[in-house]
Amino acid sequence: ASTNLVTLPIGKPIAIPIPELNVIFQLCHVMQHFIAQGIGFKQLVDYHYVLKTYYEWRGKHPEAEDITKLLKRFGLYKFSRTMMYIMQEATGLDEKYLITPPDKKRGAVVLESIVIDEHSQTGEIKNILDLNNYTLIQRQFLKTIRTIRLSFYFPGEALWGLCIRIKDAIIQIFRH
Repeated sequence: ASTNLVTLPIGKPIAIPIPELNVIFQLCHVMQHFIAQGIGFKQLVDYHYVLKTYYEWRGKHPEAEDITKLLKRFGLYKFSRTMMYIMQEATGLDEKYLITPPDKKRGAVVLESIVIDEHSQTGEIKNILDLNNYTLIQRQFLKTIRTIRLSFYFPGEALWGLCIRIKDAIIQIFRH
């Protein structure tokens, strides 16, 4: 019988998400990073292992719902295709582990932003998040410009990112 309980080294059992849930949840988490502050290699490596674990789990659970249907239902299909391209290019993930066909066009754009942000001292995201470089208003403005640029590739995600950014700006203004 399958279980989602694991035992910690100290002997205590804890529940962990089943791989089917984890592959979707982690994709949402990576998308949040992408919209809010950018994706780093840490998120890519984490998702690499999530995909491998899902593949192994899926082999033991052929009755599980088709992940593609779930991704489409949750509005993650396009971003998943983007991530599958990135996973192949950046982490060398074998094609058998991909949950959707890769999207080279969007994937190349996102991968370029990851490489720039990770390897450059003047990466767009690092500069925006550096509190010493900009005032609160300037930071929010620069983040908004970045979100608008993303809207050409991910309009829905960018729109929600903009709404969240406005909410965060309002909260920060009233805190000061």
